Amino acid sequence: MGQFKYYTILLLFLFYSCDIKRDSIGADNELMVLASDKHK
Repeated sequence: MGQFKYYTILLLFLFYSCDIKRDSIGADNELMVLASDKHK
């Protein structure tokens, strides 16, 4: 069971790191929008 948990975490980490690289431009734009919303 412990080994399965380890591989699940590893797969999730790889999945999210790929997502972050692919969507980094979109995420930056979202952060800018959030920042500008706070200034209003």
